[in-house]
Amino acid sequence: MSTSRPKLRLGVLVSGRGSNLQAIMDAATAVKIDASVEVVISDKSHAQALDHARQSRVPAFFLNPKDYSSREKYDEAVVNLLGKHQIDLVILAGYMRLITSRAV
Repeated sequence: MSTSRPKLRLGVLVSGRGSNLQAIMDAATAVKIDASVEVVISDKSHAQALDHARQSRVPAFFLNPKDYSSREKYDEAVVNLLGKHQIDLVILAGYMRLITSRAV
């Protein structure tokens, strides 16, 4: 008897070029991993990783840390966005920010 389980829904946090993100998306497309990238979030507006995501039709967001009064508030916004996309697993792919306990 075969049981089918849904693909793992990935949220990827990025800060730069996106080579790690691209490798993850390629692995998902080639079914080397049983997962799909559902959302990409960056703390850098010009991160090339956002372009990689958009080219693959993955929702991509820039959240400006300066728009939040504290690191904790920023992390809450990230967690809320991940929740909206029903993420099962978060991957830090070149993400260069320290994460507070609010994100755990």
